[in-house]
Amino acid sequence: MSSAKRWGSRSSAWATSSSKRGRETSIGGGRGYFRARPLIRSTAFQPTMAPITAPTIGPPSGPFCGPSRTGPYLTPAAPPTPAKTTAKMTRRKRTVSKSIDTWRLRDEGTTVLARHVCDYTGRSAPAMRISRGRCTVAPARRKGIIDMHLIGLLGMLVILGLAWAMSYHRTSVRLRTVAWGIGLQVLFAVIVLRQDAWSFVGMAVFGLMLVVYLLQSDHARLGRGWGATAVLAAAGIGVGFVLVSWLPALLPALLALLVVALLVNGKFRLVQPAQRYLAALLVVSGVAWLIASGHHGQDVIAAVSDQVTKFLSLSDYGSKFVFGNLADSRYFFPGSESGWPGFGFQIAFKVLPTIVFFGGFMSVLYYLGIIQRVIGGMAAFMRWTIGTSGAETLSCTANIFVGQTEAPLLIKPFLDDLTSSELLTVMVGGFATIAGGVMAGYIAMGIPAGYLLAASVMAAPAALVMGKIVFPELQHSRTAGDVELPDINVGDNVIEAASNGILDGFKLALNVAAMLIGFMALIAVVDTMLIFLDRVIDGRMLGGTYAAYAFETLWSPARGEYLGVFPGSLQTIFGSLLRPLAWLMGVPRADAAIVANLVGVKISLNEFVAYSALANYIRDGVLSERGVIIATYVLCGFANFSSIGIQIGGISALAPNRRSDLARLGLRAMFAGALASCLTATIAGLLL
Repeated sequence: MSSAKRWGSRSSAWATSSSKRGRETSIGGGRGYFRARPLIRSTAFQPTMAPITAPTIGPPSGPFCGPSRTGPYLTPAAPPTPAKTTAKMTRRKRTVSKSIDTWRLRDEGTTVLARHVCDYTGRSAPAMRISRGRCTVAPARRKGIIDMHLIGLLGMLVILGLAWAMSYHRTSVRLRTVAWGIGLQVLFAVIVLRQDAWSFVGMAVFGLMLVVYLLQSDHARLGRGWGATAVLAAAGIGVGFVLVSWLPALLPALLALLVVALLVNGKFRLVQPAQRYLAALLVVSGVAWLIASGHHGQDVIAAVSDQVTKFLSLSDYGSKFVFGNLADSRYFFPGSESGWPGFGFQIAFKVLPTIVFFGGFMSVLYYLGIIQRVIGGMAAFMRWTIGTSGAETLSCTANIFVGQTEAPLLIKPFLDDLTSSELLTVMVGGFATIAGGVMAGYIAMGIPAGYLLAASVMAAPAALVMGKIVFPELQHSRTAGDVELPDINVGDNVIEAASNGILDGFKLALNVAAMLIGFMALIAVVDTMLIFLDRVIDGRMLGGTYAAYAFETLWSPARGEYLGVFPGSLQTIFGSLLRPLAWLMGVPRADAAIVANLVGVKISLNEFVAYSALANYIRDGVLSERGVIIATYVLCGFANFSSIGIQIGGISALAPNRRSDLARLGLRAMFAGALASCLTATIAGLLL
């Protein structure tokens, strides 16, 4: 059997492999990668098992379910919550308590035991060895964690190497841009993904960077050297230390007072020079309050994502008023006690109305000038750190909130004069990010909002890095400094702005629906041909065994394939080709084929189809938590072949004389955008 086919069968089914020591089964799920294989004589501890009930009958489900070469299924024990036992293992004269979840492996009528071991220390789970009902559990080793981090570092180097290989001018890549861009991503990832002291360190470093940025004029008076930076940093640290040590109880009131002072002073311009000092004090006070109260960055992003999810759920009132019970999530999966299966998850009535609602909300924010201020501030900060020009930085930052054709509107006056490097970077920014309205749809699907928000913010510096590696700047840029945001007319009043935004959101929702219908039908056409060829080549000619997929998808007619040399579906092809890249990004080996399949679907079709499949995997518990996080990051971008045409058509409408340049740079920019998403996911995986 070829290796491509062997890995391909893992893309959608639970697979087994053989070794010299006996049949070995790879089980993916939870936080680690577990192996169950026939046991050589061991003296390790034999844990006492909970009472065993009969195997569950019916269609398999759950994170460990799927066919092998001989057709076993791994199904949870009844009741659905696994029975728990406690095993005590001694290693180096220390006793470690583990919680063991009991699962059943039904293999040709013989029931054996598999255990999902949860390591309370947060490290990789121990390996399990099972033989004739007897179990030995090997303690987790730190080496596995180190190996995973080393793999992530190797993956980051591979991704940067691929971008460098695509570069037009390999010897002209600026180290400052690459270093600062990756540094900003790592810093933000440390803040939002770590739940230890490193998160506080990241907050402090980021806060000090903001203080130095806000006090640039004072920094210039002090000489703009490392000494001046040290003076401002010491001042910020001193103020923060005083606030944390002496005034921790007054920090919330101080924060509220500073916010009011900033808004009043910004509106009426009472003491304009004091604005930057108020902002710097607000940053220091905010960081001090987070550290004093023990709130990690993940707590902050979780709180923000919860509020965002609740806010977006307000669209349900409008959709339920129009569509009735079809838009009510209570009727999607009512449960067995109701006596009917329910409607199932309705994208048309649950996701698309969210896009319409968010389009109107964003238009109102544009009318009030809030989005322009946020985009302008973020763009100026990234230009100050990374060193890119004003136009390209502004466009890439705007892509966090708006789509790949809307962001270039902000730099429309400069499009005709952009250098080739700037034009490619603008395109990479569109490919590496997603629009706010589409993000709202993904959140409505069940994708974790916090990870989507973090991925969107981290994608902006990643796009700048990849753009400047693929096409380094060799010409003088007209927008080498800061640029002013042009006025965008969204309406004469709030009502008109909301109406225009709602209509734009409705057009986007219709476009999303049309793309889903058309592309999923095309997937079915391709998979139907692959199914026929697989049945002829592997089934009849080679006599391969048929293996049914553990999880059926709505966007493919493939329900299984014959084991052999020919792929039986697109997911098998993508799972085979991109599996090494997924593994290098830090995805567990048990999840690598599934994540690789999702990446392939995203690049060949679009990210909406890929996120739809990921949402199903999350609901069914197919992927581990680490796999879900990395998949969420790597899918966060418009990098697909259809987006090339969208960008060429959209940007050329604003600058018709750049059409030939857009067509020349389009394909390379798309791959650079895909690599930017991979870089973001790899950095996130390094810090998990």
